Amino acid sequence: MENRLVTIEHRAVLLLLCVLLGTGTSSATVTGEGAGPPKTSGNQATTPPSSGTPSQHPTNWTPLLVRNPKQPLTGTYDIIDRNGSECLKAQMGVQYKVTENKNTLYFNIDPSSTRGTGQCGPKTSNLTLKFPGGCLDFTFREEEKMSYVTTVRASLETSVCKGCKRELFEGVITDAMLFKVSAGRCYKCDAWTTLRFAKNLSVKITNAKIQASGITGSKFGTEEECWTDFNRRVIPIVLGGAAVGICLIAVLTYLIIRDNSAQGYERL
Repeated sequence: MENRLVTIEHRAVLLLLCVLLGTGTSSATVTGEGAGPPKTSGNQATTPPSSGTPSQHPTNWTPLLVRNPKQPLTGTYDIIDRNGSECLKAQMGVQYKVTENKNTLYFNIDPSSTRGTGQCGPKTSNLTLKFPGGCLDFTFREEEKMSYVTTVRASLETSVCKGCKRELFEGVITDAMLFKVSAGRCYKCDAWTTLRFAKNLSVKITNAKIQASGITGSKFGTEEECWTDFNRRVIPIVLGGAAVGICLIAVLTYLIIRDNSAQGYERL
């Protein structure tokens, strides 16, 4: 009897370890989501920019790169259709990450100086965030009752040190299925999502809410949270329940073993 109870307790511990191993990797930030890896290209990309991408950057202002960035401010960007109704809505904080000569520098987009432009179509929509010194462009696609971002372009023109010449960092991710959500619903992800465009350029997005169709009353629709947020919310509950279960099994095992031992002494 005692051996059987100890075996049950051991199995419970192994189950908890399996839960930890199975969920520990799900919170990692990834480049893309969906079926198949997205294609990326750096400065040598030949894909022409979308209609909303500026052809020239301002010459009187340079984005300031820092080593220790703060949390980026969250901005809200709306696209209005020909009927005067919102057809695309996005809310996010955006942070550029530039790597040059083994130095990692950051730049946060300021929503107050960022303008959202774009257009909506029956199957394809576009959102471009323009700010002094660069832009971030999203191409949305809707098919089979699903909405997702298929192409992302990023550019940033800045200098990596005081007195250095300005450099253009740019790249494009194509054939992707990013921010995938049911059509007419809002993709929500508070965790960081990292988009890697080139070896020296990444864009990190946080506090994201994105909806490319089915907007009613200028408000986001029903939210569908990303996998990372789901894990952050559920894993503590699972681990807490598993810990309580193991404690109960240990206590019951101790009580049963103690009672059996006491009965054995009475027989003698």
